[in-house]
Amino acid sequence: MKILKWIFIAIAGLMVCGFLSFMITTKMIGNQNVSQQANTYQDDKSQNKKLKVNAGEYNLGVKEEDFRNAFNENAKSELKDLKIGLVKENIDLYEGDVAHSYNSIVTPYSQHLFVSYEPDTQLVRGIMLTGNPQDELEAIHYIGVITNIVAILNPDLSPEERTNILKKLGMFDGKKTNYRALDTSTQNGNITYKIKGTEKSVDFMVTAKGMNTVTKASTNANDPHNFKLDYDKYIMWKTKVYLNRKQGAAKYNEMKERLTK
Repeated sequence: MKILKWIFIAIAGLMVCGFLSFMITTKMIGNQNVSQQANTYQDDKSQNKKLKVNAGEYNLGVKEEDFRNAFNENAKSELKDLKIGLVKENIDLYEGDVAHSYNSIVTPYSQHLFVSYEPDTQLVRGIMLTGNPQDELEAIHYIGVITNIVAILNPDLSPEERTNILKKLGMFDGKKTNYRALDTSTQNGNITYKIKGTEKSVDFMVTAKGMNTVTKASTNANDPHNFKLDYDKYIMWKTKVYLNRKQGAAKYNEMKERLTK
């Protein structure tokens, strides 16, 4: 299979072979797609059916731990042929006054999932997947994460209804979709879905409908309902932590060098 740089692929035949079931499992040897088949969430077996998702104005109606557990459960069962997983590491956790947040690598291809949630209720405020798929294998993992997220947040929708949410974003039209050209959004119930592509990355964002997702110089730094601000604060904190560690390591090495002379 030819590697397509800058193009995020939705394989044309997936719709025909049952992609409306909304989940892909793929086995790869190198870049060669050996087999593709669709998995359907069965009502009596799905981990998602155990969740009660009731999205509100400013949260997605699911607790962070429940979302993370469902994400990993689906990754092990419905998406078992893909290398997907979500780990919350304390070293990466930013504990802000308005929101706690973390950024986790969820695939082997530097695809990150940012999760923001309320400190008191633990309810998720928003989720953002960021990646830079370079070939079919990376693209399939990226799509796998997206379908996992939408399935978890919509346990009562049929596979076709879940797929329709993403089709409204310009995905899964039965053609090769240039995801880097997309800049679309749609709302289903109290949940807003957005996808935005550039030459450097493709971002998929899910937030409660009342959450702001734009930050500007004029934005109130204390806006309690701004998911993008959650992300910006996390990045600033993480950068500061990194610099402190780097400076600390430099001072340690300098001291060690003096002591060993």
